[in-house]
Amino acid sequence: MRVVTEIRGLLNVKSPALYWYVHSKDELLSLMMEQLLQNSLDDAPPNLAWSDWLEYVARRQRALLLSHRDGGLIASLAAPTERLRTQIFPRIMEPLLAAGFHPLQASAAAGGLAALVLGWVIYEQRPATREFVETFHTPSAGFELALGNLVTGIATNTVSRSATTSTPSRGRTSEPNQ
Repeated sequence: MRVVTEIRGLLNVKSPALYWYVHSKDELLSLMMEQLLQNSLDDAPPNLAWSDWLEYVARRQRALLLSHRDGGLIASLAAPTERLRTQIFPRIMEPLLAAGFHPLQASAAAGGLAALVLGWVIYEQRPATREFVETFHTPSAGFELALGNLVTGIATNTVSRSATTSTPSRGRTSEPNQ
């Protein structure tokens, strides 16, 4: 990947100037992902049902990742940041929590959405995998079906906070000590 070289060229700066503001390639990748995720949330229409909101954000994230060469790979290499944990991920969970999701369900739904989008984009951007997928369906048609199945599954398996005060009964609620 030539990410740093391309960014230096776009900004018309040399490496030392770039690293005055960004201390490492890893930090740069993380900042790029923060911005991409922020952009996918900022233009989401207000007052959508949680399911429509998730679908909108997924489509927007996919489009943004696909708009950058190796966007999926770059996203997979970007380490989570404090801002992602404290500001961006809570914004992704917000409509789910407002709809009555238990925090664990909202977090798992947001994580599942991220896994679907990221995995799909990596498949689309890798020529051999894209060619394989295209023998069965267009990448867009497959993504839409997978996204619909994910959202339907979330809706089917969600236990509203108002229906229970305990953690959801489906799936593990914590990792075993290893």
